[in-house]
Amino acid sequence: MNHHSFSASHYLDRLRRLVNEGKIEQYLDDLEQRVDDAIDRQVELWKRADKEYQTAVLTGDVQKAAGLENCLVYMAREAVFECMVYI
Repeated sequence: MNHHSFSASHYLDRLRRLVNEGKIEQYLDDLEQRVDDAIDRQVELWKRADKEYQTAVLTGDVQKAAGLENCLVYMAREAVFECMVYI
């Protein structure tokens, strides 16, 4: 269930209020920013803990480090979307 469906089925009054007050775009922008921030925080945690990424950075292997970082971003997106709290 996506966020919009969840909100419509559980918080319809709040969703209507946001739309009626013209605040829905700001709400969605804020939600997107919070998700992006959560992904960034998780990627940074994994980069600090990932030995292969650390080795690539230390040896100057920019291509490998970028590839690993892209993989971490993908994994973080999956984790955040699976665990996203609907508010």
